[in-house]
Amino acid sequence: MDKNQCWLIYYKANIAENSSLNMDGSTYVFGIAAVPTKDLKKALELFDYRLQESAQQLIEIYKCTFDQNLSAPHEADLFEGIQSSLDIATSSQKVYLSIIGNESLG
Repeated sequence: MDKNQCWLIYYKANIAENSSLNMDGSTYVFGIAAVPTKDLKKALELFDYRLQESAQQLIEIYKCTFDQNLSAPHEADLFEGIQSSLDIATSSQKVYLSIIGNESLG
């Protein structure tokens, strides 16, 4: 697989209080998952496994975008964070989650 191929999955999920990703006591999060694979079906399977692993329960997926060139011009205001997530996911070949909890939004 080309290491520069990655899906971005934008989602909302419930998060358990004991999740290692729950830093502020949130009950739900908004996130972007960077999933290093070319196939969308495989990306969704890996994403689901990573959510379970991090004690999150999917509420909804907003969109999925394929980012072959590791750039996100359509997300200019989030570019730096998305680029970092893509870099981490592709270099480790693991799903990388970037989240913000509802407690941080207030």
